[in-house]
Amino acid sequence: MAGKSIGKTTYQGGKKLAGVTYRKIKERKSRQEEAKAAEEAMEQGAESGKKLIKLKPEQAALAKENGKRQVKAAPRVVKVSGLSQEKIKTQASMQKQQMEKSLQAMQKARAARWQESQHRHRQKVEKQSFR
Repeated sequence: MAGKSIGKTTYQGGKKLAGVTYRKIKERKSRQEEAKAAEEAMEQGAESGKKLIKLKPEQAALAKENGKRQVKAAPRVVKVSGLSQEKIKTQASMQKQQMEKSLQAMQKARAARWQESQHRHRQKVEKQSFR
């Protein structure tokens, strides 16, 4: 059971990280497209002698930077919340051991209660048989 919850947590963490990464890439692409469109509009405006749009300085810098930069692929192995895979495995095994210990303790307690109830029942039956 513990392995499932750790796996699910890791999966959800990875899924959340993937969503955040996807949004960041999407925002970066939209900024690049805006900068590219602004650069093209600026070139067209310069060619025709008209100024079509006002270009913000950061957009112009981004347009120049985009021409030089290539998009890098996300790494395949991703650390979840700063924990290495070894730490996650160690935590999972420790949690599993703890769950097994608590399960054993629960079973012992259940067995003790059952024995106690059987003992009380035998005493009750013996009292009734002596009457």
